[in-house]
Amino acid sequence: MHFTEPVYRNPYWPTFPLIQITQGCTHNSCKFCTMYKDVPFRMQPMEWIEEDLKELRDTVPHAKTIQLLSANPMALTYDRLMPRLELIHKYLPELEHIYTATRVSDLKNKSVDELRRLRAFMERLIFPAVNYADFGRPVVMKKLRSATIYTMNCPNEAIYRANDYDILMDTNAHQLGMFGPTEILCSFDTLQFSDYNRYDADAIDAGHKKQVHDTRFNDDLQKAYTLGRRLVEEV
Repeated sequence: MHFTEPVYRNPYWPTFPLIQITQGCTHNSCKFCTMYKDVPFRMQPMEWIEEDLKELRDTVPHAKTIQLLSANPMALTYDRLMPRLELIHKYLPELEHIYTATRVSDLKNKSVDELRRLRAFMERLIFPAVNYADFGRPVVMKKLRSATIYTMNCPNEAIYRANDYDILMDTNAHQLGMFGPTEILCSFDTLQFSDYNRYDADAIDAGHKKQVHDTRFNDDLQKAYTLGRRLVEEV
């Protein structure tokens, strides 16, 4: 493993293993901290990261958590940070949590859209599988089929893909695949309120929403029914 001294593991995070993404700290001027006083900030070479990940894949292939070192890896720009996260996912696909320290200023070099993509990548929505009596042991103890059904204001799949909503939605839904085959069903342009006049939603064409609901929603319900029936029959 490639580590630059000193190496600090956060004592309050239940993380193992560790992997170094950057060296030093971008700020390195806090009066109370001397952790990286003599370590200039720089990116860890990509080839070192991949070598470390190959080693981790061989030693802890089922790792659920990982801590990114050093002081604030989030200081990297999106274009530099995302390939490193994708590489981590490639070699350790069962990860559920990525821990890292950061400064508020580390967010300034990323757009809102880039932050959304990072959040979609680093978070997970598998709370139904969390065992609150033993976090190290999942509730689901066998493979099972699953599905995620999204109802949304987005008008169609083309816009859903063009605006990268799939990066947020599909990425989280597909993590259920760790328990077995999983599917996604989207219902677009749904009727959100029975009476739009009662809400601050002037940008929404209530007449159009009602028309779509009356002509298309029953088809979506049938798709959901068919999906659910197939999941049960294939268990």
